[in-house]
Amino acid sequence: MCTSQICYNDFASQLSLTKDQQEAAACLSQFLLSDSSCFLLKGYAGTGKTFLIRSIADYLHSIQSEYVLMAPTGRAAKVIVEKTGHLASTIHRVIYSEVSILETRSDDDVEKLGYRVHFKIKNNEDGLSVVYIIDESSLISNIKIDNQFLEFGTDYLLDDIFSYADIPDLSRKIIFVGDNAQLSPVGMDFSPALDVKYLSERYGVKVMEYVLMEVVRQKKESGILANATAIRDTIKSGIYNKIDISATTDDVCEIAAADIIPLFCGQVSDDNKPEKIIIAYSNRLVNEYNWSIREKIFPGIEGITAGDQVMVVKNNYSHNVALYNGDMGRVVSVSPNVERRPVYLKKGRERNLVVLCFRNARLRFLSIQGAVYDINCKFIENLLESTERELSPEEMRALYVDFRFRYPKLKPGTQEFSLVIKDDPYFNAIHLKYAYSVTCHKAQGGEWNQVFVDFQSGQGCFNRAYLRWAYTALTRSRQKLFAIHAPHYGIMSKAVVVQKKAIVSSTKEIKIPDGVELPAFLAGIPESLVNIYLAVLRLLEDNDEVIVKNIVHHQYCERYLISAHSEFFWINLYYNKEGVVTRVLPQTGQPQEVAQRLVGKLQLLANRKLSVGEKIEGQSKDEPDFPADKPFLRELYLMLKERCNKENIRISHLNHHQYNEKYEFAQDNHSAIVSFFYNKIGNITTISPESNHSNSTGLLNRILEIAGEMKNGTGV
Repeated sequence: MCTSQICYNDFASQLSLTKDQQEAAACLSQFLLSDSSCFLLKGYAGTGKTFLIRSIADYLHSIQSEYVLMAPTGRAAKVIVEKTGHLASTIHRVIYSEVSILETRSDDDVEKLGYRVHFKIKNNEDGLSVVYIIDESSLISNIKIDNQFLEFGTDYLLDDIFSYADIPDLSRKIIFVGDNAQLSPVGMDFSPALDVKYLSERYGVKVMEYVLMEVVRQKKESGILANATAIRDTIKSGIYNKIDISATTDDVCEIAAADIIPLFCGQVSDDNKPEKIIIAYSNRLVNEYNWSIREKIFPGIEGITAGDQVMVVKNNYSHNVALYNGDMGRVVSVSPNVERRPVYLKKGRERNLVVLCFRNARLRFLSIQGAVYDINCKFIENLLESTERELSPEEMRALYVDFRFRYPKLKPGTQEFSLVIKDDPYFNAIHLKYAYSVTCHKAQGGEWNQVFVDFQSGQGCFNRAYLRWAYTALTRSRQKLFAIHAPHYGIMSKAVVVQKKAIVSSTKEIKIPDGVELPAFLAGIPESLVNIYLAVLRLLEDNDEVIVKNIVHHQYCERYLISAHSEFFWINLYYNKEGVVTRVLPQTGQPQEVAQRLVGKLQLLANRKLSVGEKIEGQSKDEPDFPADKPFLRELYLMLKERCNKENIRISHLNHHQYNEKYEFAQDNHSAIVSFFYNKIGNITTISPESNHSNSTGLLNRILEIAGEMKNGTGV
């Protein structure tokens, strides 16, 4: 899509873009000119996805090309309008037509009636070159949700979008925009609209994509985004073994649970535009927060009152302006009178009473375009005061049965029936919940200046679903994040430190490298003495300036001439008839400090059997190799190395075993070996000292202390 004057890439080049955004703009420009039907613009929080949406809309507007901006929820559509200045709507408003009501019955008994509200897919009258831009596409589902009272098209939203657009048969295009680290649609474990393979295989379309990863300059110091990026990196790694909400910046504050209510109630908020919200994991917690806040704000008032913050939880089209699931509003006034309507329902031989409670109210909302409007309406109080997130099936049936009792002469399926039921204030009573606190799914697509997130879940932190929940929750905040029950779990947080045993002499084997070229002074000597030499090399090879220059062979004693830092030292290694080193002593009359360090290293040979084996990793100056699929092992190594370096403790050797990292530490003449066991998700589970393989209680103690500091997040 290009005029003779300018293409999108040229248009975007006039803007101030990051390198990442420039590359995305080039790909989008190519897409608009190509025969591809879909483009996935994916990106991390803070990478400027919405800025690019605006630039695309600006470009299409400038060349007088047709485009439609959409989002899955009304709140998300409002955010697009605020940030782009272009009109936007919900997906449902764009692709679905007028409602029809289908009655279900088993006989002529009204008390047994049921119903289903059905929305058909509209006939598309858009141009053949229209571009649909859909933000927050991670929310788009493609699974049939079991709802016996409501049906949109085929009930497969993504399928219906493609049916409406008639892609790929026509030349229309769709740009799906979103962050696939956010919560996936209810009932799905991935976001199908952001999956190239899913789209291409299911719809037979050509798909292009670009992933924005560079945080825009003005947001790089954001603690909110730093936390979000850390969580996203963990999700991307596929190893769900850590989450640590850091509160070291001004925009992130960790608070106690006891402080949330007074702090929330003390924040000033625009009555027409709520700028604060509490996000909790479960409906139970959400209800508790809502009740606690109302007790604080409206002491002594039990029911709904003027000034209450509420949320629509079911789409409602019976007023001049459509209300969408997730729309937030304020109560301007409310009638003190509750209208109760008893309705009997039959199921089999049972006849049950359902009492529907209605109240009149004046509610204030913001339209998608940002205009304030009031509506006079009825709302159903059963749901408002319930702990449930929606009306029960019996209550939903009762709404219809009540209507049929009030209008017994109307015939379902007629035009008159349709007109009357669509205008009926009881059947179309607004479904409301208090909205000081909401679940993350209800908050998704929205943004607030202050967001309070209660991170407790009861489902554990080390799983993909929780990490996506936490990522979505904290990225709802524009300015300030208040964290309650913030998780601080690293790879060692769950580790158990095993108490050390007394250090005793060991006769365990020590591995020595194989395939080493032997010097001339070892020609013709027994294999046991060659093995001692190879073991000496193994213990000294972490320092290039320490070299074995010569060996003088005596009965049961090998005298090693070692060059260290331009000085020469004689070290005596005594051995028995089995070829096992029994003692390591320096020759007298030498500089004690360096000689003792050499003896300390070689002392590890005492009373150990020597066997040929692979070279143990981690003995050179370079970093050891780590399995690519286990990045947490390198993280453990770097954490240990950072802390040990501060105390002149070296990691002299590292062995990778199945679910175990065996570290050997050295300091002066001392050595200590500690095993770090881990599980399949990458958490260190047990830290076990190997007293029998260590020669220093003091060093072993200090390593265990360092491990404890790492576990508790101290000592950094």
